[in-house]
Amino acid sequence: MTTSDHRLVVCDIRIKWYKLSKPKPQNTKPKFAVTKISNNKLVQIQYQSKIDELITNNINGKTTPQEKWDTIKNIIKNAALETAGLQEKPKHTNRTPDITINNLSQQQKQLRLKIQSYKTEEKITTLRKDINKILHKISSKVQEHRSKELDEQVASIDHTNDASKMFKAAKLIHRKPYENIKIHNSEGKFVTEPNEIIKLTTEFFRNKFVDRDAQHIHPYKGKPRPLNNPITQLEIHKCFKSSTTTEQ
Repeated sequence: MTTSDHRLVVCDIRIKWYKLSKPKPQNTKPKFAVTKISNNKLVQIQYQSKIDELITNNINGKTTPQEKWDTIKNIIKNAALETAGLQEKPKHTNRTPDITINNLSQQQKQLRLKIQSYKTEEKITTLRKDINKILHKISSKVQEHRSKELDEQVASIDHTNDASKMFKAAKLIHRKPYENIKIHNSEGKFVTEPNEIIKLTTEFFRNKFVDRDAQHIHPYKGKPRPLNNPITQLEIHKCFKSSTTTEQ
């Protein structure tokens, strides 16, 4: 019901939902490379020294608590900028290196934006048909790439000897995508400095293969001589049976 003094009007309204793409907000606040301050001892010392220097030169003369607080905030930001610097923006790579697929994807995005500016149903229907054609081309191109990858895998299996084809096929099927390994320090924090990553990785594998507490074994001294008990065929057979490797 309504409080208007006009007579009620009945009408039919056709409503269609459209998804409007909103521009992404631009984040203008700088991001500092705080991981360097957390993990790099040299940067920590420089950062602390810079803060002490700036506080000594700038904090005097500030009377109100707000002025002191604003000065301290600026000191912390300036010290972080001069010692650690800004955080590098991640480099986003295209999911598909194929230029044709990327161009088709850009075309269908532009058509979707055009749909929002048109009001006539006939024009919108035409644009939707064009989008479907482009999506079909993209699907065909992706399928073509996938078929090419499968052909390369089959060729790789065919070039393997018969005894290893099954293991080669299982390895290709169950191969996991590469994951970027994350390195932690002794405090459980992520390490981003390349030199620190190399240092921690080297130390990790050195501890795996080198036992520092092992007793040093002196090299054998004396003339070489044959074995008192020669190695038998049965011992060699047992050795191969107990081996865990699949390729011989």
